[in-house]
Amino acid sequence: MRREDLFTEIKITSLSHENISELARNILGGDLQQELTQKLTKESQGNPLFVVESLKMMRERNALFQEDNQWKLTNTQLEIPNKIKDIILQRLECLDRNQRKIVEVASVIGEEFGPELLALTLDSDLDEIITALEVINQTTTLVICKNESYWFDHARTRDSIYEEISPALKRLYHKKIAQALIKRTEKSNLPFSELAYHYSRTGDKENAIKYSLAAGQDALIKWSNTEAIKQFSGILDITEEDPKYVAVFALALEGLGDAYYANSMVKDSAKVFLELFNKTTDDVVRLRALRKAMESVFQYGDMPYLMELVKKAESISCLDRLEYARVLMSKARSYQMQGIYTGPFEPLRKALQIFSEEYSLWDIAWVLVGAGPQRAFFAKTGLEEKEGLAESLRAIALFEELGDLRWQMEAYYAGGLTFSYCLLENQALKLFAKGVEIDDENKLGDYLRTIYNLAASARTLLHMGDLKQSLAINLKALKFLEKTDSGVAHGMVYSNLTMVYALLKDDKNSEKYFSKLVKLTPEILTHVLVL
Repeated sequence: MRREDLFTEIKITSLSHENISELARNILGGDLQQELTQKLTKESQGNPLFVVESLKMMRERNALFQEDNQWKLTNTQLEIPNKIKDIILQRLECLDRNQRKIVEVASVIGEEFGPELLALTLDSDLDEIITALEVINQTTTLVICKNESYWFDHARTRDSIYEEISPALKRLYHKKIAQALIKRTEKSNLPFSELAYHYSRTGDKENAIKYSLAAGQDALIKWSNTEAIKQFSGILDITEEDPKYVAVFALALEGLGDAYYANSMVKDSAKVFLELFNKTTDDVVRLRALRKAMESVFQYGDMPYLMELVKKAESISCLDRLEYARVLMSKARSYQMQGIYTGPFEPLRKALQIFSEEYSLWDIAWVLVGAGPQRAFFAKTGLEEKEGLAESLRAIALFEELGDLRWQMEAYYAGGLTFSYCLLENQALKLFAKGVEIDDENKLGDYLRTIYNLAASARTLLHMGDLKQSLAINLKALKFLEKTDSGVAHGMVYSNLTMVYALLKDDKNSEKYFSKLVKLTPEILTHVLVL
């Protein structure tokens, strides 16, 4: 019919957020809640029929109520309108058996799918698959071609087709797709997350766990922290209380703690590491879990609690010489951040000696990160200040050599503190800026260390009398606060803003941030970096 010009095809463009809001207003006779409009925009992908049918179905099922002159949903989910689903399934019925199988397998792969994977899964020739997809596109428009991939014309199209496949056939297709993914990929580049997903749908628990662990670890390496949290949490859900998976549970729990820590959720990471400490029977793992919990508590800013954990760790630290030295380092850091003037240097010296004897470069750099500002802060002579500066610069150089970007950020922050304690403010500002730059350039998502560098830079500018620039940088740091649960990060920013607004004679905003500051715990309020 198309070739004979018996009809004219009219392309309807997708509706914008504003279009959908206006359409809903006309249908319902009132405004939609912003959240509902956003949900409708996302779910419909701008499809006018989907919007109209969704609103009709919600009204028929009493899924809408009016409050404050706005229409709102009674629940959080939008179902596929029956008419939309019927249309999709009618288009599916137009396909022959082979074409339908191709579309069904494609729906199991996902909204986007490549013809190569389809061909491998179905054990078919690539040209046959591509030809079939083109026919399906021309006759039903269920699938469309974008660049080198194919897509379903709408996410709900894929969902509707997937729901029609029997459970047994779904499991079979997921298994075949997983096998095809392994077959087409070199071992070093396996799509772990996809494999974990498909094996989890087949009921193959062993492979689902295996690839979920690999996916979580791979996500951590790539700084995809939320993906790592998702993978490790999934493993914990299916292995908890199962004696067969005790070792796997411990690995996943430690991975989840690492992911929370990397995502600047240090309160959560401390909780997870302490859970690992209490649940595992492996003394080496217990000690490592306690050390990681101490690091998380340090970054949160609760120094008295850190000292409690140090005492607990000291009783078992003899199990591992390196871990013993790390406990010493935590003790020294706790002294420093509480402003205790006696005590920090001896544990630092012992820790550095052990790390040097064991030739543990990362740990040496870690000690130097803390040693530089500590030595400069307590310095009584110019020589001691120079020693502190040298230690900070050496820490930066070592972490650069090791390629550890996160701890380069920490080293630049600590180095900036060292220079500022020596009244070398301009050099300090350059180091703080470099710390922020590392996160910007590499997209690490290390919000906590970004805040540290920004807040320290703002405090330095405040001392230099540049109130406008200090305020600008403080406000930039403020935007990142919701990304972390670190008490000391909140304390640093609120304290800075309280002072800078007071100096700018803006009493209203100064009082606003002072009220936020005083709501923090006493441990945070007495922290050296918050005072």
